[in-house]
Amino acid sequence: MRDEIDERLRRLAERQYGVFSFDQTEAQGADPYLRSQRLLARRWIAVGAAAYRMAGAPSTWRGLLLAAHWDAGRRSLVSHASAAQLHGWPGFADSPVEILVPKSLDHVCTIAHVRETRRFDLVRTTTVGLLPLVAPSDTLVHVAPTLRFRRLEWLVDELVGAKSVDLKRLHAAFNTLSPGCRGLRGLRALLEDRSPGDPIPNTELEKLFLKVVTARGLPRFERQINLPGREQAPPGRVDFLWPDVRIIVELDGRRWHTRVRDFERDSERRTHWLGLGYATAPVTWARLSTSPDDVCADLLSARRRALSGRVGAR
Repeated sequence: MRDEIDERLRRLAERQYGVFSFDQTEAQGADPYLRSQRLLARRWIAVGAAAYRMAGAPSTWRGLLLAAHWDAGRRSLVSHASAAQLHGWPGFADSPVEILVPKSLDHVCTIAHVRETRRFDLVRTTTVGLLPLVAPSDTLVHVAPTLRFRRLEWLVDELVGAKSVDLKRLHAAFNTLSPGCRGLRGLRALLEDRSPGDPIPNTELEKLFLKVVTARGLPRFERQINLPGREQAPPGRVDFLWPDVRIIVELDGRRWHTRVRDFERDSERRTHWLGLGYATAPVTWARLSTSPDDVCADLLSARRRALSGRVGAR
């Protein structure tokens, strides 16, 4: 009889990422004595407080997620980096086990990082296999505070371009989940940049750029310089230039949709300038306003390389 219980649980575990739950042991007829004996004999291995795996069965990441979900309660959701990995997003391999629960649940789980939110009932959900998790747009709001601006910008564009995340739903998720949350300045700037509306005026963007580079002691730029255009074309005016290292800073206050539409034209212009020996550093309003230190660090790094003769040589 007891071996039959083991066999039924083993078959269950094979369909559940290698784990079975405390409730399932009871449903299959295992009493407290049998559970205690199996654990003492190391025939069952405890996975958190509410799950087990059979001895010899490998511990799997999805098995840990499911065990953590059982541990944290039926309403709990796989969230944050764990949800991002389940959604198949780039850059989220080998993520920690993270579970979302309602605020003040005060649950402790030894196999997961338990996160709490007062807005739990507003979080949209989905499922991947047996795992309930936070929906893609809401997941992006959750992971945004953990990412540097450049990576966040890349991730948003990757997911929107691949239609893994819908911009309208992302705006809605941000508006719903962001109140009272820290670390969302970068995502807010990216969403504003990707909203319909007028571009940031060049004068405003230029003033911000000058304020940023002056405060950080960057070498002086020449402003509004004309560079030769193609044959029978007018000169191309660039915003800022380091003539000694031939590095152009091209400020871009356009909305994201406009930049996408103008991509081919921008690429052609920058390739032409590269042929003349000028490297181009595009700087958007979103990045300059949220990560000014990173912008300056990148510009100085490019300048050092140019001075050493690696790029931008005459």
